[in-house]
Amino acid sequence: MTVGDTLATIVLPHTNGLARDEVTMNLAFGWGGGGAPASADRDELAASLTNFINAVPTGAGASIASFINATMSRAEQAAMIKQYDIAGHLDGSPHDSPVHITPFTLFPSNVDQALPNEVAACISFTGALAGVLELGGEEEIPTPRAAQRMGAPPTHLGRAKPKSRRRGRIYVGPLNKGAVGSGAVANNALNNAFLAALLGATHDLTETTTTGNWLWSVWSRRDATLYPVVSSWVDDEADIQRRRGQQHKTKTPVVF
Repeated sequence: MTVGDTLATIVLPHTNGLARDEVTMNLAFGWGGGGAPASADRDELAASLTNFINAVPTGAGASIASFINATMSRAEQAAMIKQYDIAGHLDGSPHDSPVHITPFTLFPSNVDQALPNEVAACISFTGALAGVLELGGEEEIPTPRAAQRMGAPPTHLGRAKPKSRRRGRIYVGPLNKGAVGSGAVANNALNNAFLAALLGATHDLTETTTTGNWLWSVWSRRDATLYPVVSSWVDDEADIQRRRGQQHKTKTPVVF
C-alpha cells in the first residue's frame, strides 16, 4: 500500500441526463511521489486522462472522442474525471468519496450515425507475467455474488489463477459507425483509424504518467496489490457491454 494510490474513473454522461446511462471507464494508478499527492499532482493525472479521450494521439489522425457516438453529451464541462484514494482499500473494501473531481468537455463525434450503445472496443493490459503461474494451487476464493444470493457460502475452495490477477481491461465506447469498416468491402471489424487512436492514446497515457509520479497499474483486489502495466494491446474485434444498453421504450406485439 502506498498513500495516494488512486482509482480514476472517466465519466461520460448521456444526453438524456440519466445516471443509469452514463458510461464509466476505471483505471488504477500507483503513486510514486513523496508523501501524499498534492492537488497539482491530481490535476496532472486528470489532464493525462482528459487527453487520453480528447487529444489526437501519437501516430493517429483522430482522437478517441471522435469515435464516441453522439448519445454521449458534448455539453460544456459535463464529463468528468473522479479520483478515489484507494490506499488501505486495495483488497476491494469500500473506499471513500472522490478526493478530486475534474470536469471536462467531451470533444465532438466525427460521424452522426451511432452503433448500438453496447458496442465497445477493449483495451487489454497486463502487469509483469514472467514466472507467474496461469493456474496455482487450491485455495479459498470468493464465491460469485449471484451464487451467494442463491445461498452459496461467501468463499469456496478452488484453483488460484495468479496470472489473471495481473490482467486488466477497459471498454471504450459507445461507438459511432466511423469506428468500423474500411476499404471497398464493408465489414464490422474496428478499422485502422480507430485502432490507431486507441493504440496511440494508450501509448501517450503510459508515457505522460510514468514521466511524472503516477504509474498506470492493474489493480488486483485478490492480491491487494497494484501491478504496474508493462504491456497492452487492442484487437480489431468489437466487444459488447450489455450493461450500457438503453432500456427499451416500446414493446410491439406480434399479431397472430
